[in-house]
Amino acid sequence: DKRKAALATLSIFYNTPNISGDQRSEMLARLDPLAREVIYSKRHLLEQPHRMSRSETLQEVAQAYDVPWQLLANINGIQDPLTILPGTELKVVRGPFRAEVNLTLQELTLFMGDYYAGRFPIAVGNDPLAVEGSYTIQDKQTGKTFYNRSGTPVAPGSPANPYGNFWMDLGNQICIHGSPDPTRPNENGCISLAEDVADDLYGILSRGSSVTIRR
Repeated sequence: DKRKAALATLSIFYNTPNISGDQRSEMLARLDPLAREVIYSKRHLLEQPHRMSRSETLQEVAQAYDVPWQLLANINGIQDPLTILPGTELKVVRGPFRAEVNLTLQELTLFMGDYYAGRFPIAVGNDPLAVEGSYTIQDKQTGKTFYNRSGTPVAPGSPANPYGNFWMDLGNQICIHGSPDPTRPNENGCISLAEDVADDLYGILSRGSSVTIRR
């Protein structure tokens, strides 16, 4: 039972240049299930369980571990974050998470410290164009008005709004967002993920999380 050590070791090689397609596929076939179990399952493979005190809230626990409270709620299967009984043991992970956006592969990869933490397909639009560089998440909203090139506002929830229900601001008008389609990213907007994936990502990345965009 050395999944934590295996994930740490394989994560080192994730960005190794010049590996063959077969080698990359073989590596990812091990990394993806390891990340799911070590980071996102209820098994306590990274940190000791956190026991809730009588006066503690899930938001306070999340703040102490530098992750969004939605992530801890998702990992622990918590439906109502306001009604956690004292003494409940929580699976916790220590953030913040960071993201790498590869415009060539059209893929967003997550890291938690040095640990590989999963990858998601993206679509890259040009409204605005994603520019290579280092960014931080400056704001997050579950519902953001989109302004098309003529300046006409498109309300949240509209099928014509490419942001879907999730929007994360990187500055300089560059953003990561959802999609009107629940299962496919949208080529309109900037950096898009399928809506169901954007929901997960919104609960993983925090304000202040670093994002690197590269080719």
